[in-house]
Formats: sequence, C-alpha cells, structure tokens
Amino acid sequence: KLEAMEVLDNLDNILGNNLTKYIINKYFQKGIIYLNLSSSVLRSELLFKKKELINNININLGKVLVKDIVLK
Repeated sequence: KLEAMEVLDNLDNILGNNLTKYIINKYFQKGIIYLNLSSSVLRSELLFKKKELINNININLGKVLVKDIVLK
C-alpha cells in the first residue's frame, strides 16, 4: 500500500495540477496504474506519452514498479 501511494503521488507530481483535475479516479494494482479521466482529449494525449510517463515514474521512484497504465 505504501508503494501504491508513492506511485500515485509521483504520478501527480509529473502530471501537475492542471492535468490532475481531469482525473476522476486512480488506483495502482499489480504494477498497473488505472486512471479514469473526464477528458477524452487528455486520454488520447496520455496514450501517446504512455511509455515516457511510465519511464519517468520508475526513474523518480528509483525502481521498476509500474509496468503499464490503463486509461479509461
């Protein structure tokens, strides 16, 4: 649970306040971040940058915890 909180906090830091306001629900389970978004435009943008976002989170954590991101 601590790792999940650390991952989600790191995600918020990377996305910033402007983008986090479009996140309705988020959780981390078994190496996958699940995000429910209110903006379809943001969803398509994050799909293009998914690999980069995963790499940035893992680099900031100092270990590989995030394997994938599911956008809904």
